[in-house]
Amino acid sequence: MDDGKDEIGEDEKTEFDVELTAFDEAKKLKVIKAIKDITGVSLGEAKEIVVGAPKTVKTGVSKEEAEELKKQLEEQGATVTIK
Repeated sequence: MDDGKDEIGEDEKTEFDVELTAFDEAKKLKVIKAIKDITGVSLGEAKEIVVGAPKTVKTGVSKEEAEELKKQLEEQGATVTIK
């Protein structure tokens, strides 16, 4: 019997957003450099992202990529949320 639901359940999300929620003030420069490397933006734009936290760093990425980005940023002193 077809209940009209898709094969992928609502709880099986395939695209994720990586959000910089906070950072260690003492490691601010490292976080800025990591954001620059991850996003490909200029150093000034990366600084704006970090200083303006919480900010979305990447959108629509796979779970694996989101976890890797979170790991990279947390190693540099950032607090990251995957949504």
